[in-house]
Amino acid sequence: MAEPPAQERLEEGRASKDVRRRWQSARRIVAVTLIAGMLAAGGWVAWYVV
Repeated sequence: MAEPPAQERLEEGRASKDVRRRWQSARRIVAVTLIAGMLAAGGWVAWYVV
């Protein structure tokens, strides 16, 4: 009867690692999107000013 909890713990550990990886990739996507948006906005402002 001691095996199921250990199995559950293993699966929980895997899940938390998966969540961390997702968070890292999500942060990267957000950062890239923000930088791209800032560059695009800067380009539009430059075009508008010129």
